[in-house]
Amino acid sequence: MKKTGQKKKTDLQSLNAYEVAAKRLASGARTAYELKTWLLERGFDREEAEQAVQAMVTDGYVDDCRYAADFCRYAAGKGWGPGRIRQELGRRGVSSEAIATGEARFRAETGDGAEEDTGEEEAKRALAVLRKMAGPTDIEEDGRFSEKMRARMSRRLYSYGYASGTIYAAIHALEEEFTETSQ
Repeated sequence: MKKTGQKKKTDLQSLNAYEVAAKRLASGARTAYELKTWLLERGFDREEAEQAVQAMVTDGYVDDCRYAADFCRYAAGKGWGPGRIRQELGRRGVSSEAIATGEARFRAETGDGAEEDTGEEEAKRALAVLRKMAGPTDIEEDGRFSEKMRARMSRRLYSYGYASGTIYAAIHALEEEFTETSQ
């Protein structure tokens, strides 16, 4: 008796690369790089995989710019900063041009019509991350967080891809916010 995995592999081998790619895309969006890599792992030769992916791009089923915009929306919802978003998209094989286009589309969708991010939305996301970490009771008598807490907050925001200026501004803004509410 054949194992289920073997049957699936035989079924996939009877299909051409385009059909296999279409089945993969049915489970969710992929970048051109991810789809090509996946096809190569399934035993298709490089030329066949590249042709299938190019046909998917031409037919509009694979669009790295759209993928980048959708990923920006998802990652911003998780509180990630631009550095981490770009890093993750790059890891998934999205070109820097497609990342820039996706970021611009995302900003246009969110109502920030500026071509370049003003940093306001980024600062709001960083502050939202910090609010989940600390409360007014974490403020010390001098109106600041302890060095240990500031370091913890900095590490978290850094891991989320925020620049140092944004990190320090967000920590300071939260300290001011908590100090004002306690008075």
